[in-house]
Amino acid sequence: MSVEKQAFSFSKRTSNGNEIINFENPFWYYYAFGTSTPDQKVLTLCELYYKSYMALIEKGVENLESSEYDLYNDITNYLDEKEYSASLFYRPSIQISIDGGTKYYKVAEYR
Repeated sequence: MSVEKQAFSFSKRTSNGNEIINFENPFWYYYAFGTSTPDQKVLTLCELYYKSYMALIEKGVENLESSEYDLYNDITNYLDEKEYSASLFYRPSIQISIDGGTKYYKVAEYR
């Protein structure tokens, strides 16, 4: 398995002969990988809204026009709601894939 290929972003370092990988995945990955039925609509909206959010942040909240500020509020409310829901239920895990993904063994689960 390659965390580098599946993570949103990652960093790695070596300490005492151990490779330590820190990876980040956005909360909306829960809607793709954390449920038995992936919610493509929520996943897509979160990705789209996050890009819009970052563009508004880059412009500077204090520099937003009225309509942009309304959009900013709508986006942050939606993302906050979906992040809260994901934080209640999402339990990412580390699994080992064997035989090309035909068998999986859970190593650990996190909250």
